[in-house]
Amino acid sequence: MEYVRVARNKGFGDWDASKMVIGFLDKSGAPQVEEKPIYAPIELTDEMKANSWAHREKTHEIRRLTKELVGRLRSLRFFCAVRDLQKQKETLVNVPCPACKIGEVPLIEVAVLLCCGHMGCLACVKEYAERGECVYSSVGRCSSVARSTNVVRGMTLGVDDKERDGEGRHYGVKLEKVADLIK
Repeated sequence: MEYVRVARNKGFGDWDASKMVIGFLDKSGAPQVEEKPIYAPIELTDEMKANSWAHREKTHEIRRLTKELVGRLRSLRFFCAVRDLQKQKETLVNVPCPACKIGEVPLIEVAVLLCCGHMGCLACVKEYAERGECVYSSVGRCSSVARSTNVVRGMTLGVDDKERDGEGRHYGVKLEKVADLIK
């Protein structure tokens, strides 16, 4: 019941993952749990203790799987953001900034967080990362711990743009610097 209460009332630090878990709970028929129940102490039989321990182990496994789900959704969000930014020539991506409420951030000002894949304007993403937060924490949708080293400018992500880069490919500033050092 505690897992269900936390899932429904607090979430798991990522709005998309929390919404997905709540959908799983609804599908399974898990009840709504509003407050943490207060239990009166009772004497447990050995069978009740064994069942309680088995339930606890299952709950730990569910929590581990939930943590894995959150991590995978954040990774997927990051890779989708990279892909979308790389295809700007084909399909323009509308990137809003939840902190400063800009509806469409210019591509040159877009920044992505490595830790969760959320995007916003460079100034806001950096500001929040310096505080150790995701830019989407401003609207309560992500509690990922961000660092200023997690901020990646959208323009530095690799693209395959013959007009801009000629016949060669551009794979990102960091990789190009490593290649230059090797040469």
